[in-house]
Amino acid sequence: MKWNMYYLITIIFLFGSAVAGAEESLQYHDFTDTLGSKWEFPYEDDTPWNKYENYARKDEKIFGKTIARQLTMIDHHYIVYSSSENDYHPKIIKPAIYKSLNILKSHYKDLIRDEVITPRKAEQEFQTYLIKGYVCYSEETGEIEEILQEADSVEEIKIVFDQIKLVKPIHLNTKKHEN
Repeated sequence: MKWNMYYLITIIFLFGSAVAGAEESLQYHDFTDTLGSKWEFPYEDDTPWNKYENYARKDEKIFGKTIARQLTMIDHHYIVYSSSENDYHPKIIKPAIYKSLNILKSHYKDLIRDEVITPRKAEQEFQTYLIKGYVCYSEETGEIEEILQEADSVEEIKIVFDQIKLVKPIHLNTKKHEN
């Protein structure tokens, strides 16, 4: 646990140093994968969220249809209801990841509301985190969850997700080239 905290502090320091030279008037810092990849997970399906027709319309008004479907997909994966007659309470699978995705959702919603970024830009950035969250559901993510539990800010959450690399299996890449 001590090493995880040391690791998180080191990441925060590195991120702070990189951002320190940025223009002070900017409230939003656009960065992508500045620290490299620490975890690699296979990702096969380009649009697994298209099967979700019953999505939250309030999310669609803010983010658009694609993000609304992705948020519904995340909820369907991470929130499980018991089949027991005596237990009607939902259980959240991998709560640190689910909570982090909801923090990012609130963050992007605030950025759109305050007109810091456009809904299209928010969709592009947020979608990356939602897809990584979707993939994390079926992977061994104990270390990621521990780090996310200790994350104190949106930027720290982004740093953790930015270190996840999604890799398409080779057989999927060759099929596209054959066509």
